Amino acid sequence: MNKKVVLINTAHNSEELKNCSVKRQNIADCKVITITPFSLYNRKIGKLFNLFFAIWLAMRLRKPRKQFLLWCYNGYAFECLFALFMPKNQHIVIEMEDMPFSRKRGFIDIKNRLDSFLLSLVLKRVKLITCVNNIIADNFKYIPAEKVLFPSIIGQQLASQHFDVAFSRATRTVGYFGGLNTEKGADIVLELLTDLPDGWQVIVTGSGGLAEQFFKLANSNPDKLLFGYNVPENELYQLMEKCDVLVNPHKPIEEMGNGIFPFKVYEYLYTRRLVLTTRLPKESDIIESALVFFDGSVESLKQQLSEADRLFAEKMLAIDMAAKFISERYTVQGFSNTIISSLAKLN
Repeated sequence: MNKKVVLINTAHNSEELKNCSVKRQNIADCKVITITPFSLYNRKIGKLFNLFFAIWLAMRLRKPRKQFLLWCYNGYAFECLFALFMPKNQHIVIEMEDMPFSRKRGFIDIKNRLDSFLLSLVLKRVKLITCVNNIIADNFKYIPAEKVLFPSIIGQQLASQHFDVAFSRATRTVGYFGGLNTEKGADIVLELLTDLPDGWQVIVTGSGGLAEQFFKLANSNPDKLLFGYNVPENELYQLMEKCDVLVNPHKPIEEMGNGIFPFKVYEYLYTRRLVLTTRLPKESDIIESALVFFDGSVESLKQQLSEADRLFAEKMLAIDMAAKFISERYTVQGFSNTIISSLAKLN
């Protein structure tokens, strides 16, 4: 969007004592000033004290006469407090990937309650809300702010990658690229490997609690499984290109309040592969018509793989339409145009 960017990185991933840091970085060919709040040995206590830091930081960065765009990821307490202490003439965008109560955080859910309360205050000033799916958008139907569907963004490297046509080789390959844990459904891929249909091989990359099991299987069955641990982005897309089918076995989203969306589904469709997935929150008819759904069991997945050639032939036109739809709306340039035009309506 050709703007100066200040990133406040509140991830607090490391549980160690660290002072606040300020540094300049290049992120996606953009020069960014990154401010990282302090961290403590205890993450929960550190995040709590960071809330006071959010207020202090907002007061330090206040420039009442200078307008800028404040983009808040997911409307958590830190982001909301920071926004509330900024001048009221700013354009505020809230990017909602999930709702405050989508994930359980203890019996009393203090964090979720605090997030929800502060988000309700910020929503009175928000100019635009991006939503990961239409179910999230329905939560904000009474908020006068503009709403934009934002399930994913296709990075520049993937957008420039060349992909050969799927099902054009003698062998058949199914790929899984993502978190290696049961929530993401990676255990289904492990189960598939123990009884893989004839003529198929599997490519898996990622990291997580099940990584060691994938390592062992890859070493003992190199003809059946190619495994890469946290491979670089360029290698990731090269491995995707070798696949005919890409699978998203994520555990049922409705069990998480429909508050998340597996972004990889859009990347998968963009490669024009056959995509097998468990049920997803409603997105668009164009996207849904290009997908093949299975019930999350390995038996159902194997059944779809046995019919993969036929399914791909039936879905080729729909897959191509979905890839073009994603290219127009969810590449960096496409989504930037959407945001710029949406904000222009507010001026």
